[in-house]
Amino acid sequence: MAAVLAVGAATALALTLHAPGDEKKDETTAGAVGAAGGSATSTSSAPTARTTPPSPTPKRTPTPTPTGPEASPTPVGDGRWIAQLYSEPLSAGTAARDRRLARIRESVPEAGFVRSDDYASLRPGYWVFYAPGPFADGRAALAFCAERGRTTVNGCIGRYLSTSPTDFVLQCRPPAANPTGRCTRDR
Repeated sequence: MAAVLAVGAATALALTLHAPGDEKKDETTAGAVGAAGGSATSTSSAPTARTTPPSPTPKRTPTPTPTGPEASPTPVGDGRWIAQLYSEPLSAGTAARDRRLARIRESVPEAGFVRSDDYASLRPGYWVFYAPGPFADGRAALAFCAERGRTTVNGCIGRYLSTSPTDFVLQCRPPAANPTGRCTRDR
């Protein structure tokens, strides 16, 4: 009898400590009660684990994979070469940014964007559209762009993306066969 009362008290405490509608905890609690030696047919006046059937758990639909600008890859870590494809002033707004990204993705599907304010090696105040690479240096970024017909300074430059303002000078300009600017980073 003492065991039945102890199980009943433990069940009452467990039911009090969890949020209503939390079926996963209810199933665990019910399993623990059964394992502790309680019986669903007990004649004790102690409370039982559950007197009403659990409400069905709502079905979760998987979140669709984003395909618009929200799918933009963001460079990870500090210090890497990108192919900068375009820059748009932040003041143009997100609608202009999204239209530009859609146009760029017609020739460079993996293109993304970053906010230049997040990287000291970029001029602040712009959305910077880029291909993430990886690229070994600025020349590799220009070669990538040349393969896609982006051969002008307005269509692509190799850029070193970092949080260091001293890396601002690392800009490799087309043509890919004879680039100008700083195309490698001295360590």
